[in-house]
Amino acid sequence: VEIFDVGRGPAAWTAWASIAAACLLTSGCGPRDTRVECSGTVTYAGEPVEEGSISFVPLAGGSRSEGAVITAGRYTARVQPGRHRVEIRGSRPLATKVIASDMPGGIREDYIPAEFNDASTLEAEIPATGPHPLFFDLPGR
Repeated sequence: VEIFDVGRGPAAWTAWASIAAACLLTSGCGPRDTRVECSGTVTYAGEPVEEGSISFVPLAGGSRSEGAVITAGRYTARVQPGRHRVEIRGSRPLATKVIASDMPGGIREDYIPAEFNDASTLEAEIPATGPHPLFFDLPGR
């Protein structure tokens, strides 16, 4: 008893290739996304970080850094579980006498000290289940 006969020749190869591709796509043999959603707020000197970024750098290695944009003091990122060093950056317009047309977007300054970004000692443990809230209240100078 023949249930399915695709025959021989180029048409048969196309049919078998299509069946194989469908099996691979539906079997989930691609890499599984194990990242966990992390969201929260970031303040500096008691004020929300209006514009900036947050990065999660794995301490154990083996996976890449993940990050997100901070807008109005809030962020949402997808991060691999484990222990991470956290780097937070914030920028704001710098009050200068430069004419706005000279610099599109104006001149900005990074105002969060290096102890919270390039030389950060901030750490966070990301559990394997989520979503996971993380709040950062950075003291100002």
